[in-house]
Amino acid sequence: MRLSLDYYLQQTKDGAYFIPVGQALCDHKKAFSLSEEGAFVARKLRDDISFENLYESVQEKISREELQDFLEFLQQKNLLEKDVFCETKSHSDEEILFGIGPLVMHYEGPEDLIHEFMKAFRVGGEVHGHDFEENLQGGSQGDFFFRVQMGDPEQFLRGRILHRNKDVLVMENETHYIVLYLQFHHIREMIISKSDFHTVAYSDTAVNLPAAEGDTREELFRAMRAACLLKAQSMGAFCMHSASLLYEGKALVFSGPSGMGKSTHTAFWREAFSTEDINGDLNLLGQTPEGKYVVYGIPWCGTSERYRTGTYPLGAIVLLGQGPENVMEEVSESTLAVGQRFITPAWNADLSRQNYAFAEKVAKEVPLIHATCRKNVDAAYAVRDYLKRENVL
Repeated sequence: MRLSLDYYLQQTKDGAYFIPVGQALCDHKKAFSLSEEGAFVARKLRDDISFENLYESVQEKISREELQDFLEFLQQKNLLEKDVFCETKSHSDEEILFGIGPLVMHYEGPEDLIHEFMKAFRVGGEVHGHDFEENLQGGSQGDFFFRVQMGDPEQFLRGRILHRNKDVLVMENETHYIVLYLQFHHIREMIISKSDFHTVAYSDTAVNLPAAEGDTREELFRAMRAACLLKAQSMGAFCMHSASLLYEGKALVFSGPSGMGKSTHTAFWREAFSTEDINGDLNLLGQTPEGKYVVYGIPWCGTSERYRTGTYPLGAIVLLGQGPENVMEEVSESTLAVGQRFITPAWNADLSRQNYAFAEKVAKEVPLIHATCRKNVDAAYAVRDYLKRENVL
């Protein structure tokens, strides 16, 4: 716990005061006077500290009971930073588990707001390629919570701006990422813990849920993606903008700039070889405990509506280009070429470094080619034949 950033301790000749600034001042909060003992404790709360360490540092001037009463007063007046995940949840909230790649997401919120694409990933349903029941016994490294909270946060967090455009504003402070959705109608804000990636999304649909649930469902689905990809990143799994298909038991991932023909090329494979799609737009890449590279099925698939559950051995990554002939060649600047295709959040330098560290491993250890292709079915045969000659397939 620590003092809220919306107040600071001011010592005057008349005594010590908590003075509101920023958001607290905007909300017309009042200043509070402090006793000498209260000011002494408050100075210890400038940095994050546990109750026991705080008590140890102040016990010469204040008893444990007095300290507990003082901290309760600070909490009632919103003078302490709160753990947003400890805000009271509705008794009507469901807790539903979803298995997405290496993750187990504990969803707390109205079941009506679950997107159709998420339902195949529900634990207890038909989820392929994972023993989630084993993971859930006693919790697992992949567990995290995603809660929908109706109404505004009890405390508006703020931080350093990391990313801003017309759609979204992303900030960070020492403990959280704060995401403000500027174009959404119902999901206003999302707060993600840096320590465990527990997430709270705030919705305004408590009063008029039936009329708004369609829009809210889409907005929540998009918000979930950022939280899930951050958690996946912490577990060594990274999302690439790409289309993928399953050929002879191996996942082939096709990536390239928007408009380069990923969907068209995978359609040629379906025509030529009756392949099945894994995902039409996004693919989560990771490694098994044995170090084998895999593609995890995820529900986010752009506008393609092509997705599936499961885990598949990664056979190759093909970076696509367009041209008058089908030409296969090695990829120059391979780490950069792979890393630039990741859409896992890179909101700060540390997150970006994680992306590129994995991109470097992939570029070294996974078959990677650049394929300049014609826009006809011959391109699928050309890529397939090249991969067979290279003993990838």
